[in-house]
Amino acid sequence: MKKIKLLKAGILVLATSFVITACEKVVVPKSVTTEGKTIVKTPDAEVAINVIARDVTPSTETFTLIHLRRDANSEANLNSALSCKMQKNPTLIADYNTANSTSYEELPASSFTLSEDISNLSFAPGEFAKEISITVDKTQLDLSKQYALGFSITEVGGDAIISTDYRNALYSIGLKNQYDGRYMLNGDFYHPTQSPNTDPFSVEVEMHTSGPNSVKMYVPDFGGYYHPGLFGGSLNAFGAQEPEYTINPTTNAITVQNAYPGAVTFYSMVAGYFDRYEPATKTMYDKFGYSLDAGNNVVPGTSRAWTDTLIYLGPR
Repeated sequence: MKKIKLLKAGILVLATSFVITACEKVVVPKSVTTEGKTIVKTPDAEVAINVIARDVTPSTETFTLIHLRRDANSEANLNSALSCKMQKNPTLIADYNTANSTSYEELPASSFTLSEDISNLSFAPGEFAKEISITVDKTQLDLSKQYALGFSITEVGGDAIISTDYRNALYSIGLKNQYDGRYMLNGDFYHPTQSPNTDPFSVEVEMHTSGPNSVKMYVPDFGGYYHPGLFGGSLNAFGAQEPEYTINPTTNAITVQNAYPGAVTFYSMVAGYFDRYEPATKTMYDKFGYSLDAGNNVVPGTSRAWTDTLIYLGPR
């Protein structure tokens, strides 16, 4: 279990923070240094992974992906051209998957093109920052998969050097369905010993596209997929549980399942609750749990159960 951001009775408690930032950023670089050598780097290396989520439409889209920068050690070097080479580095994806128990796949080569040949880049005289765009054919992507691209700076010209800490960058490139976004979760949680009174709580979460009509609950302060609940008065979450919400596109009925790989805990929808998605307000209502009785009712002293009202706040 992990503590996360808690919004309750007007009190904000932040126990731990792990922030993944999006790729769209404004870099205000210092273009000239007066010591050492000219340094070439990518500011995108500041985070473990740059998360980029695009709408399903339009089917083809171009956006900025890679940011490059040179910190010149003199005005003369800044006003000279400088060559730079990069290359795809799939090892970055594999390493991230291993460290974070994720399942990113490399974005299919046939689905994208870059605006420049990254093996033959050049900073023009006076240019200290470069941006490389990507054009993605979204029709070739599967909404149920997670895609990523890794890049490394491999060579620079003149007497410039590559930054040791800022040479590798990893990008998650995903599609968003209509249910994807940031939500305020107003919920309650029943646990026989940790939350016997089914105490209510509120916390902001994200719902990430996992299929054409499904989303997984993501907690930004954890940097992972969880469902929070009050445990002894503190907001925590079970491990090995990744709640995935599937919306029936015809009836708007919601079902919730544990999508954790190798899961041994499985959810059922609690009987008698109107589980649904309201398109007009983009609000989700659901109640689910496990260790229920044969009629899917909560059993005091035995069951674990969550009740959700997820109110849409905006895109992520």
